[in-house]
Amino acid sequence: MGALDDPVVLDLMREVNRQYSPNMILSGSSMEPDQNEKAPLLQGRVLVHGKPTVFVCENYVCNLPVTSVAELAEQLSLDVRTPSV
Repeated sequence: MGALDDPVVLDLMREVNRQYSPNMILSGSSMEPDQNEKAPLLQGRVLVHGKPTVFVCENYVCNLPVTSVAELAEQLSLDVRTPSV
């Protein structure tokens, strides 16, 4: 979440796109959603301290929001799991 012309947003998007993840759904907003947000994935999501913010979610549970590329990379690397057999 954040303005598309913000360099931090562009860096965060590059990090998301850096990894191959065929089952990923990416949703975003260039502004903070309000209480009337129609997209369920964005309801209740707010910017952290006014900074561009990413929420990494899996199996209906979201990690804590992140605002830096390093934090995002760490969360994305934790979400790469080997399927159980």
